[in-house]
Amino acid sequence: MKQDRLSMIHAVESRVPFADHRLAEYVFRLPPNYKIHEGIEKIILRESLKEETEFPEEIRNRPKVKFENNNNN
Repeated sequence: MKQDRLSMIHAVESRVPFADHRLAEYVFRLPPNYKIHEGIEKIILRESLKEETEFPEEIRNRPKVKFENNNNN
């Protein structure tokens, strides 16, 4: 809730994904080849979303996009 309010104050869209510590602890214990496969990061997450109709392939597999502050203040 705090993060959401702070981001709204500054007109920045932000999310806190996977905040459950049990999930984070599990992922930290996974071997590296489960996290990155043939240069593709987050491979387990991408594969788990394959069957979801809300996440078409072009969204699941799009590259990361850097946030740039174009505000010249």
